[in-house]
Amino acid sequence: MRSSSVIAIIVSYNGEEKTWATAQALLSQVDSILIVDNGSDAQSMRTLEELEKCERVAIMRLGSNRGIGYALNAGLLHAKEQGAAWVLTMDQDSVAEPGMVDAMLAAHARDSGALCLSPNLVLHGEPRAAVHAGKVKYAITSGNLVNMNIYRSVGNYNEAYFIDCIDIEFSLRVRHAGFSITKVADAVLYHELGAAHQVPKLFKRYYTLHSPLRRYYMYRNFMYFSQQYLRSDFRFILKFGIAHGILCMLVLFYDPQPRASLRMMARGVRDFFSGKIGAYPLEKK
Repeated sequence: MRSSSVIAIIVSYNGEEKTWATAQALLSQVDSILIVDNGSDAQSMRTLEELEKCERVAIMRLGSNRGIGYALNAGLLHAKEQGAAWVLTMDQDSVAEPGMVDAMLAAHARDSGALCLSPNLVLHGEPRAAVHAGKVKYAITSGNLVNMNIYRSVGNYNEAYFIDCIDIEFSLRVRHAGFSITKVADAVLYHELGAAHQVPKLFKRYYTLHSPLRRYYMYRNFMYFSQQYLRSDFRFILKFGIAHGILCMLVLFYDPQPRASLRMMARGVRDFFSGKIGAYPLEKK
């Protein structure tokens, strides 16, 4: 029996059966689930209607794609109104192993200062690798268990980014506020990072397969992120920048749409210098 409540916030967008699997894996692990939908198509909405029949599952329909940051903040407001002590943020393409949440809460019980907890990620069906538990620089959104005291201290997610770098920017604010981010080795999350793809093992840490539009957000938001944190987190930004540079080269060789991707990456950088932020115009349709 938990001494404090945990609400899972799942952001969905045309997830269909993926959203179903994500929610079903969490039903026995959290006190309630809120799925915040960013204007999914009719088929995905039918899946959400079936999920809404489950006890302790609620659906918040935004009606259009407002972005991940907006959806997370809408869910966070709901969690605050419900008096939740913890929020578990989830992507729709992640499946928690049984006991994942309890493992993270156990880590908090051992260290009361561990208020932002990250799971052991297993990507695309790859074998589970041994991980070093303890303090990490950042946590991705999916599977991040965050105590409400952190939100009260650092605020909400950055809606202006729309998608990409939202989790990294939030992580840096968490650390700047004096909190730590703790990876819990025995809390396992099966996660899809981009579409399935084949690249040499040497490059797997740098390359993920995304659409050209997603590349736009990756590079534009990296520029905004770097501008904000270059002085305070120079080494982190430098490593992040090198990874983006390597990705540019890998896109040329491994991306199915290299020209379109590079064009959108360049447009993202250009839009940064033009001061454009929020949704790319196509997303507003």
